[in-house]
Amino acid sequence: MREKADGFHPSYELIRLSSFNPLSLALEVKEGAYIPTPEEDFAPWSPAENTEGAAAYLAWMRDAQPA
Repeated sequence: MREKADGFHPSYELIRLSSFNPLSLALEVKEGAYIPTPEEDFAPWSPAENTEGAAAYLAWMRDAQPA
């Protein structure tokens, strides 16, 4: 959390993790209780979950190669 003049707020950083090993595991631990992410906090370019756009984006991420 970053401190702001009026208190604390999330850092709003986007993080992406890619693995080329099917046995990889990632675990993110955050302080505090679970709070579902509000729709407006998702990146505007990201497709909604369980949509055709999401499936296409996941396929692109799976098949992407370094430039």
